[in-house]
Amino acid sequence: MSKAKTYISKQFLELYTEVEVEENGEKVKKRISFTGGMRKPQRVNGKFTTADEKLQKAIESSPGYGKKFILMKGKGKGMIANAEKQAPKKDEGNEPIVAEEVKTISDAKNFLTDKDNDLGVKVSEVPNKEAILQKAKELNVEFPNLK
Repeated sequence: MSKAKTYISKQFLELYTEVEVEENGEKVKKRISFTGGMRKPQRVNGKFTTADEKLQKAIESSPGYGKKFILMKGKGKGMIANAEKQAPKKDEGNEPIVAEEVKTISDAKNFLTDKDNDLGVKVSEVPNKEAILQKAKELNVEFPNLK
């Protein structure tokens, strides 16, 4: 049995998602639940823990990894701070999301907050141009035609 890993939602108290796990030579969808989040006394986002190596591999290769949830490191209070450092970086081989259709800052905001793009950005997180550009950088989103 492998070492248990804990994953944390980047912004949700609870998050439910599916990942594809290979079992008996077939891809099977497994639902994972990030739970246990709370608002007070200090905000804690939902977590999911597993020791199943196949499930860990599926989670870490899923599209939501690094965007909606990340691997936690450390123990206790330091886990969240260390987890934030785990977000994918452009130089780690992650392909950027290129949105060539975005031409204005308003288009960029709409792109980041569009539920269909599955980026998990709330409108309140991107109130101005600087915040929009910073969030795009964090999520490895490029707007080559932005004027």
